[in-house]
Amino acid sequence: MQFEMRQQMQNILPNTHNALTWLVPALEKAAQNLGKKSLFGKDKFTPAYEMVVQHLGTCISSMAQDGIIGQSMSAAEVEEEFFKVVTFFSNAYPNWQDGYAFFKAVFIDQNNSDLHQIINYLVLAGTDTDNTIVKKIISDILDMEKQQGI
Repeated sequence: MQFEMRQQMQNILPNTHNALTWLVPALEKAAQNLGKKSLFGKDKFTPAYEMVVQHLGTCISSMAQDGIIGQSMSAAEVEEEFFKVVTFFSNAYPNWQDGYAFFKAVFIDQNNSDLHQIINYLVLAGTDTDNTIVKKIISDILDMEKQQGI
């Protein structure tokens, strides 16, 4: 069944499938680096999460190329389609459980606020060249981590 789901996604949504094969491992890496520092004390999570955001942008672009989303859609509609695609992908490729758990914890359990901000930014193609939205989201996640004692 998983093989058929993979084949179906590759055939119908080739660009989105390819983008998700990069996004989900990036989610996994971010999950594994949450709260970790390098030998010299450098934060490992921030660059990993920035990679998630980069791949998220590629994924949204790929969804547009595959015709899943269009310019007339709102950020909320894009989010809904994105959740559907990630859910389908997670059923086809269930081996990335830490990545999916991180996705759920950060993007779903927090009332979609982070994902909504990112998608809204990507959909509206804002001029936030210094990535203040991404920096705020990372700061919020790190604050949440401290509050939970992770």
